[in-house]
Amino acid sequence: MTLSKHRVVHGIAVALALAISLFIWSIVRADGHLVSAGDIGALVGLLTLFLALYTLSAFLFSVRELYVIAAAFLLGFLIFFGVTPSYVLGGILAAALFFMYGSSLAHIFARERTVVRFFPLATRGIPTILTAVAVLFAVVGYAYALQFDDVEMSSATISFMMPVLEPFAEKYMPPYKKGMTIDEFLAAGVPEEIQQAAQRDSVTREALAGELERQRGSLGTQFDIPVTGNERLADLLTALANKYVNKTLGAYKDIAVPFLISVSVFFAIKSLGLVVNRVAVFVAWLASLILAKSGVVRREKAEIEQEALTLKKSSEPAINIPR
Repeated sequence: MTLSKHRVVHGIAVALALAISLFIWSIVRADGHLVSAGDIGALVGLLTLFLALYTLSAFLFSVRELYVIAAAFLLGFLIFFGVTPSYVLGGILAAALFFMYGSSLAHIFARERTVVRFFPLATRGIPTILTAVAVLFAVVGYAYALQFDDVEMSSATISFMMPVLEPFAEKYMPPYKKGMTIDEFLAAGVPEEIQQAAQRDSVTREALAGELERQRGSLGTQFDIPVTGNERLADLLTALANKYVNKTLGAYKDIAVPFLISVSVFFAIKSLGLVVNRVAVFVAWLASLILAKSGVVRREKAEIEQEALTLKKSSEPAINIPR
Protein backbone atom coordinates (compact mmCIF):
# COMPACT_ATOMS: atom_id res chain seq x y z
CA MET A 1 0.00 0.00 0.00
CA THR A 2 1.57 3.32 -1.01
CA LEU A 3 1.82 6.08 1.57
CA SER A 4 -0.92 8.20 0.01
CA LYS A 5 -3.22 5.21 -0.36
CA HIS A 6 -2.43 4.19 3.21
CA ARG A 7 -3.45 7.61 4.50
CA VAL A 8 -6.64 7.61 2.46
CA VAL A 9 -7.71 4.19 3.78
CA HIS A 10 -6.79 5.19 7.32
CA GLY A 11 -8.79 8.39 6.96
CA ILE A 12 -11.80 6.38 5.80
CA ALA A 13 -11.42 4.08 8.83
CA VAL A 14 -11.30 7.09 11.17
CA ALA A 15 -14.37 8.62 9.53
CA LEU A 16 -16.27 5.32 9.82
CA ALA A 17 -15.36 5.04 13.51
CA LEU A 18 -16.65 8.57 14.13
CA ALA A 19 -19.86 7.93 12.15
CA ILE A 20 -20.56 4.68 14.00
CA SER A 21 -19.91 6.40 17.32
CA LEU A 22 -22.28 9.25 16.47
CA PHE A 23 -25.02 6.79 15.51
CA ILE A 24 -24.56 4.77 18.71
CA TRP A 25 -24.60 7.72 21.10
CA SER A 26 -27.44 9.46 19.29
CA ILE A 27 -29.59 6.39 19.92
CA VAL A 28 -28.50 6.23 23.56
CA ARG A 29 -29.06 9.95 24.15
CA ALA A 30 -32.48 9.89 22.49
CA ASP A 31 -33.71 6.87 24.46
CA GLY A 32 -31.81 6.61 27.72
CA HIS A 33 -33.66 3.62 29.13
CA LEU A 34 -32.88 1.41 26.12
CA VAL A 35 -35.86 -0.90 26.30
CA SER A 36 -36.88 -0.68 22.65
CA ALA A 37 -36.05 -3.91 20.85
CA GLY A 38 -35.33 -1.94 17.69
CA ASP A 39 -32.88 0.36 19.49
CA ILE A 40 -31.09 -2.55 21.13
CA GLY A 41 -30.82 -4.36 17.79
CA ALA A 42 -29.41 -1.21 16.15
CA LEU A 43 -26.87 -0.76 18.96
CA VAL A 44 -25.68 -4.36 18.76
CA GLY A 45 -25.33 -4.08 14.98
CA LEU A 46 -23.39 -0.80 15.17
CA LEU A 47 -21.18 -2.16 17.95
CA THR A 48 -20.42 -5.24 15.82
CA LEU A 49 -19.47 -3.02 12.87
CA PHE A 50 -17.13 -0.96 15.05
CA LEU A 51 -15.38 -4.04 16.43
CA ALA A 52 -15.08 -5.45 12.90
CA LEU A 53 -13.52 -2.16 11.75
CA TYR A 54 -11.08 -2.28 14.65
CA THR A 55 -10.17 -5.91 13.92
CA LEU A 56 -9.40 -5.18 10.27
CA SER A 57 -7.51 -2.02 11.22
CA ALA A 58 -5.23 -4.02 13.53
CA PHE A 59 -3.84 -5.77 10.42
CA LEU A 60 -3.53 -2.66 8.27
CA PHE A 61 -2.33 0.11 10.57
CA SER A 62 0.19 0.83 13.28
CA VAL A 63 -0.64 1.06 16.97
CA ARG A 64 -0.62 4.86 16.84
CA GLU A 65 -3.03 4.81 13.91
CA LEU A 66 -5.30 2.53 15.95
CA TYR A 67 -5.19 5.14 18.70
CA VAL A 68 -6.53 7.71 16.22
CA ILE A 69 -9.46 5.41 15.36
CA ALA A 70 -10.19 5.01 19.07
CA ALA A 71 -9.96 8.78 19.51
CA ALA A 72 -12.55 9.24 16.76
CA PHE A 73 -14.93 6.93 18.62
CA LEU A 74 -14.35 8.85 21.86
CA LEU A 75 -14.94 12.12 19.99
CA GLY A 76 -18.43 10.90 19.05
CA PHE A 77 -19.12 10.28 22.75
CA LEU A 78 -17.83 13.73 23.69
CA ILE A 79 -20.05 15.42 21.12
CA PHE A 80 -23.17 14.05 22.80
CA PHE A 81 -22.17 13.91 26.49
CA GLY A 82 -19.24 16.29 27.00
CA VAL A 83 -16.80 15.94 29.90
CA THR A 84 -18.90 17.17 32.82
CA PRO A 85 -19.57 16.17 35.53
CA SER A 86 -16.13 14.95 36.59
CA TYR A 87 -17.00 11.25 36.63
CA VAL A 88 -17.81 11.46 32.90
CA LEU A 89 -14.27 12.65 32.25
CA GLY A 90 -12.98 9.86 34.50
CA GLY A 91 -14.94 7.31 32.50
CA ILE A 92 -13.58 8.69 29.24
CA LEU A 93 -10.01 8.46 30.53
CA ALA A 94 -10.61 4.88 31.70
CA ALA A 95 -12.07 3.98 28.31
CA ALA A 96 -9.05 5.59 26.61
CA LEU A 97 -6.69 3.40 28.65
CA PHE A 98 -8.62 0.29 27.67
CA PHE A 99 -8.52 1.42 24.03
CA MET A 100 -4.75 1.85 24.21
CA TYR A 101 -4.18 -1.54 25.86
CA GLY A 102 -6.60 -3.31 23.53
CA SER A 103 -5.01 -1.68 20.48
CA SER A 104 -1.58 -2.92 21.54
CA LEU A 105 -2.86 -6.44 22.12
CA ALA A 106 -4.75 -6.55 18.84
CA HIS A 107 -1.78 -5.24 16.91
CA ILE A 108 0.58 -7.78 18.49
CA PHE A 109 -1.68 -10.73 17.71
CA ALA A 110 -2.41 -9.41 14.21
CA ARG A 111 1.17 -8.66 13.18
CA GLU A 112 3.38 -11.09 15.10
CA ARG A 113 2.11 -14.25 13.40
CA THR A 114 3.53 -16.30 10.56
CA VAL A 115 0.13 -16.38 8.82
CA VAL A 116 -2.76 -13.90 8.71
CA ARG A 117 -5.39 -15.19 11.11
CA PHE A 118 -8.36 -13.12 12.25
CA PHE A 119 -10.10 -15.36 14.76
CA PRO A 120 -7.48 -15.26 17.56
CA LEU A 121 -8.38 -11.58 17.94
CA ALA A 122 -11.85 -12.62 19.13
CA THR A 123 -10.23 -13.50 22.46
CA ARG A 124 -7.15 -11.25 22.33
CA GLY A 125 -7.44 -7.51 21.95
CA ILE A 126 -10.99 -7.08 20.72
CA PRO A 127 -12.56 -8.05 24.10
CA THR A 128 -10.54 -5.20 25.65
CA ILE A 129 -11.89 -2.81 23.02
CA LEU A 130 -15.40 -3.97 23.96
CA THR A 131 -14.52 -3.27 27.61
CA ALA A 132 -13.65 0.31 26.65
CA VAL A 133 -17.04 0.71 24.98
CA ALA A 134 -18.75 -0.90 27.99
CA VAL A 135 -17.10 1.69 30.26
CA LEU A 136 -18.65 4.47 28.16
CA PHE A 137 -22.07 2.81 28.37
CA ALA A 138 -21.61 2.49 32.14
CA VAL A 139 -20.90 6.22 32.35
CA VAL A 140 -24.14 6.90 30.51
CA GLY A 141 -25.99 4.51 32.84
CA TYR A 142 -24.64 6.42 35.83
CA ALA A 143 -25.23 9.90 34.47
CA TYR A 144 -28.64 9.23 32.93
CA ALA A 145 -30.50 6.92 35.30
CA LEU A 146 -32.76 4.44 33.59
CA GLN A 147 -36.40 5.49 33.45
CA PHE A 148 -38.31 2.87 35.45
CA ASP A 149 -41.67 4.64 35.17
CA ASP A 150 -42.20 4.37 31.42
CA VAL A 151 -40.81 1.01 30.34
CA GLU A 152 -42.77 -0.01 27.30
CA MET A 153 -42.48 -2.70 24.68
CA SER A 154 -44.48 -2.89 21.47
CA SER A 155 -46.76 -5.76 20.48
CA ALA A 156 -44.23 -6.59 17.76
CA THR A 157 -41.92 -7.83 20.54
CA ILE A 158 -44.44 -10.56 21.41
CA SER A 159 -45.86 -11.15 17.93
CA PHE A 160 -43.12 -13.62 17.00
CA MET A 161 -44.34 -15.92 19.80
CA MET A 162 -47.96 -15.91 18.68
CA PRO A 163 -47.70 -18.93 16.33
CA VAL A 164 -46.86 -20.93 19.46
CA LEU A 165 -49.26 -19.23 21.90
CA GLU A 166 -52.39 -19.07 19.76
CA PRO A 167 -52.80 -22.88 19.38
CA PHE A 168 -52.77 -23.11 23.20
CA ALA A 169 -55.34 -20.33 23.40
CA GLU A 170 -57.59 -22.15 20.93
CA LYS A 171 -57.30 -25.34 22.97
CA TYR A 172 -57.76 -23.96 26.48
CA MET A 173 -59.85 -20.82 25.80
CA PRO A 174 -62.76 -21.90 23.62
CA PRO A 175 -64.30 -20.34 21.56
CA TYR A 176 -61.08 -18.40 20.78
CA LYS A 177 -59.91 -18.52 17.17
CA LYS A 178 -56.68 -17.22 15.70
CA GLY A 179 -56.66 -13.45 15.16
CA MET A 180 -59.78 -12.68 17.23
CA THR A 181 -60.19 -9.34 18.96
CA ILE A 182 -61.41 -9.12 22.54
CA ASP A 183 -64.92 -8.14 21.41
CA GLU A 184 -65.04 -11.00 18.89
CA PHE A 185 -63.92 -13.44 21.57
CA LEU A 186 -66.57 -12.25 24.04
CA ALA A 187 -69.28 -12.31 21.37
CA ALA A 188 -68.31 -15.82 20.31
CA GLY A 189 -69.09 -17.02 23.84
CA VAL A 190 -72.72 -15.88 23.64
CA PRO A 191 -75.17 -18.78 23.04
CA GLU A 192 -76.36 -19.02 19.46
CA GLU A 193 -80.05 -18.60 20.33
CA ILE A 194 -79.32 -15.28 22.07
CA GLN A 195 -77.32 -14.08 19.06
CA GLN A 196 -80.22 -14.96 16.77
CA ALA A 197 -82.68 -13.20 19.09
CA ALA A 198 -80.45 -10.11 19.11
CA GLN A 199 -80.64 -9.97 15.33
CA ARG A 200 -84.46 -9.89 15.47
CA ASP A 201 -85.11 -7.84 18.61
CA SER A 202 -83.53 -4.44 19.33
CA VAL A 203 -84.11 -4.80 23.08
CA THR A 204 -82.20 -8.07 23.16
CA ARG A 205 -79.50 -6.54 20.96
CA GLU A 206 -79.04 -3.60 23.34
CA ALA A 207 -79.01 -5.93 26.33
CA LEU A 208 -76.34 -8.08 24.64
CA ALA A 209 -74.22 -5.03 23.82
CA GLY A 210 -74.46 -3.90 27.43
CA GLU A 211 -73.43 -7.33 28.69
CA LEU A 212 -70.42 -7.42 26.37
CA GLU A 213 -69.41 -3.95 27.55
CA ARG A 214 -69.72 -5.08 31.16
CA GLN A 215 -67.52 -8.13 30.50
CA ARG A 216 -64.96 -5.98 28.70
CA GLY A 217 -64.86 -3.59 31.66
CA SER A 218 -64.60 -6.50 34.07
CA LEU A 219 -61.65 -7.85 32.08
CA GLY A 220 -59.88 -4.48 32.22
CA THR A 221 -60.56 -4.20 35.96
CA GLN A 222 -59.29 -7.73 36.60
CA PHE A 223 -55.96 -7.10 34.86
CA ASP A 224 -55.82 -3.38 35.75
CA ILE A 225 -55.26 -2.33 32.14
CA PRO A 226 -57.42 -0.31 29.70
CA VAL A 227 -59.39 -2.57 27.33
CA THR A 228 -61.21 -1.12 24.32
CA GLY A 229 -62.28 -4.43 22.77
CA ASN A 230 -60.26 -3.98 19.58
CA GLU A 231 -57.13 -5.57 21.05
CA ARG A 232 -55.91 -8.92 19.82
CA LEU A 233 -54.18 -11.50 21.97
CA ALA A 234 -50.71 -10.07 21.23
CA ASP A 235 -51.89 -6.59 22.26
CA LEU A 236 -53.39 -7.92 25.50
CA LEU A 237 -50.22 -9.87 26.40
CA THR A 238 -48.07 -6.83 25.63
CA ALA A 239 -50.20 -4.62 27.90
CA LEU A 240 -49.98 -7.21 30.69
CA ALA A 241 -46.19 -7.51 30.28
CA ASN A 242 -45.75 -3.74 30.40
CA LYS A 243 -47.95 -3.54 33.48
CA TYR A 244 -45.98 -6.25 35.28
CA VAL A 245 -42.55 -4.87 34.35
CA ASN A 246 -43.41 -1.32 35.40
CA LYS A 247 -44.92 -2.52 38.65
CA THR A 248 -41.88 -4.69 39.43
CA LEU A 249 -39.27 -2.10 38.49
CA GLY A 250 -41.18 0.64 40.24
CA ALA A 251 -40.75 -1.23 43.53
CA TYR A 252 -36.97 -0.98 43.11
CA LYS A 253 -36.92 2.65 41.99
CA ASP A 254 -35.57 3.98 45.29
CA ILE A 255 -32.80 1.39 45.71
CA ALA A 256 -31.67 1.22 42.07
CA VAL A 257 -28.95 3.80 42.62
CA PRO A 258 -26.93 5.03 39.65
CA PHE A 259 -23.92 2.95 40.69
CA LEU A 260 -25.88 -0.31 40.50
CA ILE A 261 -27.36 0.73 37.17
CA SER A 262 -23.90 1.56 35.87
CA VAL A 263 -22.50 -1.82 36.89
CA SER A 264 -25.47 -3.61 35.37
CA VAL A 265 -25.07 -1.77 32.06
CA PHE A 266 -21.34 -2.53 32.01
CA PHE A 267 -21.81 -6.27 32.44
CA ALA A 268 -24.73 -6.31 30.02
CA ILE A 269 -22.45 -4.90 27.30
CA LYS A 270 -19.62 -7.25 28.25
CA SER A 271 -21.92 -10.26 28.08
CA LEU A 272 -22.58 -9.45 24.43
CA GLY A 273 -18.93 -10.18 23.73
CA LEU A 274 -19.50 -13.93 23.73
CA VAL A 275 -21.26 -13.50 20.40
CA VAL A 276 -20.46 -10.01 19.16
CA ASN A 277 -16.66 -10.45 19.28
CA ARG A 278 -16.78 -13.54 17.09
CA VAL A 279 -19.30 -12.08 14.67
CA ALA A 280 -17.19 -8.92 14.38
CA VAL A 281 -14.04 -10.89 13.61
CA PHE A 282 -15.94 -12.91 11.01
CA VAL A 283 -17.22 -9.70 9.40
CA ALA A 284 -13.67 -8.31 9.39
CA TRP A 285 -12.43 -11.48 7.67
CA LEU A 286 -15.15 -11.18 5.00
CA ALA A 287 -14.27 -7.52 4.52
CA SER A 288 -10.60 -8.43 4.03
CA LEU A 289 -11.59 -10.85 1.25
CA ILE A 290 -13.66 -8.15 -0.46
CA LEU A 291 -10.85 -5.60 -0.15
CA ALA A 292 -8.36 -8.14 -1.50
CA LYS A 293 -10.60 -8.85 -4.49
CA SER A 294 -10.94 -5.14 -5.20
CA GLY A 295 -7.19 -4.60 -4.99
CA VAL A 296 -7.24 -2.30 -1.96
CA VAL A 297 -5.17 -4.73 0.12
CA ARG A 298 -3.08 -7.76 -0.71
CA ARG A 299 -1.76 -10.72 1.19
CA GLU A 300 1.99 -11.12 0.77
CA LYS A 301 4.93 -12.83 2.41
CA ALA A 302 6.97 -10.68 4.80
CA GLU A 303 10.45 -11.37 6.14
CA ILE A 304 10.79 -11.36 9.90
CA GLU A 305 14.12 -10.62 11.53
CA GLN A 306 14.52 -12.53 14.79
CA GLU A 307 17.29 -12.29 17.35
CA ALA A 308 18.15 -15.40 19.34
CA LEU A 309 20.75 -16.49 21.90
CA THR A 310 22.31 -19.85 20.87
CA LEU A 311 25.16 -22.10 22.00
CA LYS A 312 28.59 -21.41 20.47
CA LYS A 313 29.84 -23.99 18.00
CA SER A 314 33.32 -25.41 18.65
CA SER A 315 34.75 -23.89 15.42
CA GLU A 316 33.57 -20.38 16.28
CA PRO A 317 35.37 -17.91 18.53
CA ALA A 318 33.85 -17.39 21.95
CA ILE A 319 31.44 -14.49 22.45
CA ASN A 320 31.75 -12.57 25.66
CA ILE A 321 28.36 -11.57 27.00
CA PRO A 322 28.72 -8.41 29.12
CA ARG A 323 27.49 -8.69 32.64
